[in-house]
Amino acid sequence: MKQYSFSKIDSFFRCREQYKKKYIDGIVTPENRKMTLGKIVHFGQNEMNKKLMSDPEGFSPEDIDINFIATSVGGITLTSDEWNEINGSLTRYGEQTAGKRILQTEYPFCMTVTNGIDIVGIIDRITDEGDFILVSDTKYSDYVMSKEEVSFSKQLAIYRLAASNMYPGRNVKVQIYNAKTNIPTYEDDRVFNVSATEEWLKYAINEMETATQYPANVNKFCSYCGY
Repeated sequence: MKQYSFSKIDSFFRCREQYKKKYIDGIVTPENRKMTLGKIVHFGQNEMNKKLMSDPEGFSPEDIDINFIATSVGGITLTSDEWNEINGSLTRYGEQTAGKRILQTEYPFCMTVTNGIDIVGIIDRITDEGDFILVSDTKYSDYVMSKEEVSFSKQLAIYRLAASNMYPGRNVKVQIYNAKTNIPTYEDDRVFNVSATEEWLKYAINEMETATQYPANVNKFCSYCGY
């Protein structure tokens, strides 16, 4: 069974030359420090989620060893400013997450959208908010997405489709959680169109499966192309 992730699909439509170099030619570019810091925060949040799921009353943000995560996961030694920033982010995340009913953390999903091809991904966190299931995706960035951007996010549409399959009959909503600013951005109240998401995925997969040319998108800067 062939598998596609959102990252793979996004790379193809963002810049086909990037997609070819990354996924066909197997060229890997080094991770920059900002990406590494985001990975450390992401890992720390997942550890917090697991501890909150197993022992919500006895958990403290101080239980997370940031320096250990930085060296073991990120392979770096944090500066004092970086440590303070990450510690503040995780502390505020713990305060906002405490008391929530966490159903899943770093949950891998796989769903078939067309014959012989699956869509796979990992949902950062799923919580039961009572009236609805909330899918949360974490970003670590100075940029805070708007409600409109969250509502039209193809990535979140895929995650919501996966969660809807996992929790049939439940209303599923999505949010982006900015771990740097600790600001969650929810979608607006538009009705989710399941069939439209499925049709877009089929269209995207067909484009990728039948592609024979991989021109660069010169309007999109990336580390794979010289533009």
